[in-house]
Amino acid sequence: MGKRWLWLVFLLLLPLSVQAISLSPAQQEINFQPNLEENHIIKVGNPGKRESKIILGFEGELAQYIEFKESAVILPPNGAHQFTFTLKFPENIAKPGRQLVKIHATEEPFGISEGILPRTSVTALLWINVPYTGKYAELTVTTKNVNTGEPVPFTILMENLGIEAITNAITTLNIYNIHEILVETLTTTPSAIKGLSSQEKLLHFPTEDQEPGDYKVIAVLDYDGKLSKAQELEFLIGTLYVDIRNYTKYFKTDTVNQFDIEVTSRWNSPVQHLHGEIQIHQKGKPISGLLKTPSVALQPWETKTLTTFWDTQGLEPGDYTATITLHYQDKTTTKTVEVTIAKTFELNTTIILTTIIILILLIDFTIWLVHKRRTDEED
Repeated sequence: MGKRWLWLVFLLLLPLSVQAISLSPAQQEINFQPNLEENHIIKVGNPGKRESKIILGFEGELAQYIEFKESAVILPPNGAHQFTFTLKFPENIAKPGRQLVKIHATEEPFGISEGILPRTSVTALLWINVPYTGKYAELTVTTKNVNTGEPVPFTILMENLGIEAITNAITTLNIYNIHEILVETLTTTPSAIKGLSSQEKLLHFPTEDQEPGDYKVIAVLDYDGKLSKAQELEFLIGTLYVDIRNYTKYFKTDTVNQFDIEVTSRWNSPVQHLHGEIQIHQKGKPISGLLKTPSVALQPWETKTLTTFWDTQGLEPGDYTATITLHYQDKTTTKTVEVTIAKTFELNTTIILTTIIILILLIDFTIWLVHKRRTDEED
C-alpha cells in the first residue's frame, strides 16, 4: 500500500509535458461513385518540443473501404508528414445518406519517459455522401437578424441527394410573429434539380409593416409531390432599444456593495455611449446620491453587465426602490425595481465558542442518557 501511495505522489508531482498534434484538412467531403478508386492525403504535424510517434486510424461503417500502407510515423519536433490513403468503393453501398468516417491521429511518446507522459490525439472528419435511389431532397434555410424597415433575407439551398432528377421543386416559408400568428407566406419559383446536384434561391421578407420582436419561420420543400423534413428557425426584427434584463437585488448593510445591471441590445447596429444611472428611494423619497456606471458600447444584439457601487453605510435593513435609467444615443430605458438591504450576520468568537460548548453538552447528555437506559435494562 505504501508503494502505491509513493507512486501516486510521484505522478502528481511530476511536471507533465503536454503537447498537441495537428491534422489537416479538418473536414473532407466525398460523393460516392460506384467502383471509385482514388487517393487522398492528410497531413499530420508535431508542433511540440519532443520527438513523437504518430499513429493513424479510421473509424466508421465505411472505414472498411479505406486502405493505407503506413499507419505510423516518427516525427521530430516541429515536424510534419503526409499520409496517403486510398478510397476503394464497391459497386453499391446499401445504406444511403451522408455518412461519417473519423480519422484519428494519436501521439505515442517514446523513450525513457514512455508510459508517464500523457498521450494526445486529434480527429478529422471524412463525410461520404451515398446517393439515394430515386428522388430524395433535403432543405437548408439560413437567415439573419435585421432592423425595422430592412428586408429579412432567406438563403434557400435545395439538394437532390437521389440519383433521379426532380422536375418540380418548390420551397414554402411560413413566417410567424411572437404571438404565433402567421404574418407572411413566401414561396420560390418552381425548379428542376438534376440528380446529385443542388439549387440555391434567395427570398426576402419586407418588414415595413412588422413590429420589432422575435419571429419564427417554418420551411418545407415540396419536390414532385414529396415533402422534405420541415426546418424551423428564428430571427429578430430589431429597433433601437436596450433592454434591462437583470440587476442586483440583495445588498449588505454598512458596506460598499457592487450593483450590477445586465442589459441587452435589441438593435442590429452598434449602440454607442451607453451608461446607466440609479436613484434609490425609500418610502417615495430619494436617498443617497445618484449612482452612475461607466459608459460602454454594445455590439448588435449583445448582452453586457454595467457596474456601479452603492454604499449602504447608515441605512437600515429593509426594502428599497431603485429607478434604473439607461442613456444611449438620445434614447432612454427606465425600469423601477425593488431591492433589499439585509443585515449582515457575523460569526464572532463568542458565538462560535458558545455553539461548540452547547454541542459538547448535548453529545455528553445523549451519551449519558443512552448509558442510563442500558443500565436500567440490565437491572
